Amino acid sequence: TIVEERVRTNWSRNGLLDLVRRTYVRGNLQVGFELSATGASVHVEGAAAPDEEVVTLGAVEIKAEMIKKWIRVSDEALEGTTVDTAGYLYKEIAHRIVEKAEEVLVGKITAAGTAANTNAVGVPKLQKDPAGDTVLEAMALLCGQAGNIKLVMNRVTYAKFVKVEKDANYKIDVFEGAEIVFTDKLPAIGAASTGDVYMIVGDFANGVQANFPNGDQLTMLTDPYTDAQSDLVKIVGRQYVGMAVVGDKRLVNVTKEAAPVTG
Repeated sequence: TIVEERVRTNWSRNGLLDLVRRTYVRGNLQVGFELSATGASVHVEGAAAPDEEVVTLGAVEIKAEMIKKWIRVSDEALEGTTVDTAGYLYKEIAHRIVEKAEEVLVGKITAAGTAANTNAVGVPKLQKDPAGDTVLEAMALLCGQAGNIKLVMNRVTYAKFVKVEKDANYKIDVFEGAEIVFTDKLPAIGAASTGDVYMIVGDFANGVQANFPNGDQLTMLTDPYTDAQSDLVKIVGRQYVGMAVVGDKRLVNVTKEAAPVTG
């Protein structure tokens, strides 16, 4: 028979996808936010009533997409060996689906606009190469409610920051005490072009949301019939998930500077 299994995978393979808020709402999800609002007033007894508050609301729509990978494997590879071929393929497919989800997540953050509008929140941008005050300047662009700040970068970029510390005889903390999360979905600073995002700084738990309409377990479909004439079994892995930046000024994109002009 065709077998469909729900497989628990390690979404936090390298920590990045485990940072975001998760929901499990069926269909498209609208996440509201405050675009602008007037402040409160002190009302002195007997004085005229203060002005009515004016609030402008926005909403980010999270639309789920199907992330999929499939492979065909021979009957002999599955049944004629002591190696757990099916188990290996399940893990490999799950790993690649998680990698793709991470790529989508990073892409949505790096493509975000710097200012909020009624349909999107803002992700400020800092153009600055690794230096002693780069992280500090990026943190300064976050809103006051941003907490539990993470630094997401490539390991090669991390090495550049560590070199800055080393050159300063370790008298400074270039990371400002923040936790570092590594990803290969951001370019290393040396490989990045001018204007490319090489580091993301911010509060992922309140800045990004992932919605899993059918739950956060992968679906693995094993089909021995479609290609039975060729003695092939088809294995299809799927994950239905939508991700979006939902917190205004909770994240900052740090981009590479232009090369200095010489001559």
